[in-house]
Amino acid sequence: MFQIKDFASIAASMMNYAKATQNKLTDFTVGSAVRTVLECAAIEMDELYQQMWWGLKEAIPVAVYAAFDFARLPATAAQGVVTLTLSAGEAFTLQAGTRFTSVASSAVVYATLVDVAVTQATVETTLEVQVSSINAGVTTAVLAGTGFSAAVPRLTAAVAKADFSVGSDEETDTQRQQRFIAYVQNLGRSTETALAYGATTVALLNSDGVVVEAVKYARVAEVVVGDVVEAHCYIHNGIDGASAALLAACDQVLRGYTDADGVAVPGWKAAGVKLVVAATSNVAVDLAGEVTLVSGADAAVVAVEIEAALTAYLAGLDSGQAVLVAELVAAAMGVAGVANIKLTAPAADVAVNPYEKAIKGAYAFT
Repeated sequence: MFQIKDFASIAASMMNYAKATQNKLTDFTVGSAVRTVLECAAIEMDELYQQMWWGLKEAIPVAVYAAFDFARLPATAAQGVVTLTLSAGEAFTLQAGTRFTSVASSAVVYATLVDVAVTQATVETTLEVQVSSINAGVTTAVLAGTGFSAAVPRLTAAVAKADFSVGSDEETDTQRQQRFIAYVQNLGRSTETALAYGATTVALLNSDGVVVEAVKYARVAEVVVGDVVEAHCYIHNGIDGASAALLAACDQVLRGYTDADGVAVPGWKAAGVKLVVAATSNVAVDLAGEVTLVSGADAAVVAVEIEAALTAYLAGLDSGQAVLVAELVAAAMGVAGVANIKLTAPAADVAVNPYEKAIKGAYAFT
């Protein structure tokens, strides 16, 4: 095992060696010329030991990750769908990169991902466009119904169709290590944990390669139906459940398939095992309470940020993870401008079954 030697040990070893191998140099007291020369060398050796130690600590994980081609996950941008209400008028093209700014906060800016052809219309029409945050990483939560402003011809209104994803920051060393441990533990596949891990690798991409929906949470249960044991995989996208397209993609990945190049991609389930992929059930948690503001705080802005903070907290809970009143209060108190908060709903912690996911229900704060 590699062990480092500190300065004192190195200097002592050198002086002991000098004393044992010759008799011309005898003064090894502190400050003597001989001791000073030896201590100078000991300082350099100590530095080399330290550099070697830290170099090994950094190189070992890099070498392991490189061997498995296990790159760090990059930051992802928050995404969602904006519903545009357009007045009658001439046809035009909504250019990719068109910016939409939240009316609640000018710092929350999203942009369209692709060009969209808008046809001529004689009556008011609506159009749904996919938008992505201009900055990758975790952003302020955008809730369903949030208004946006944009320089778009014929635009009379723009609102978020549903709650947006909040994005994610670049994977930390700890998160990468945990993901690698899960990967290694499930190399054997076909186990419950392996199926769950395989499900979390599923994502839907648009034509530009941008993730539009992905499996964020997955749990697997063995269900006995008659004399047959079935594997039921419950997945959730972290927002509202799972679309039919995401369920189909997850089913394909877990069963295995042949890609466009004719290469067989192995699945995660064992042969002969009946697999059922379903969306995790949502448990709506009603939120209500009374908020006391700091003097001078903008009530409208604080109200929006409290709802965003509580929605983000619920979105971050795993399947089966209970909703804790203390954490709801902490999330709300973390909003600038909040002096105090009294929750009236939920009145107590909310237990959630393993194959359910807590989401925001009715919302009423005063």
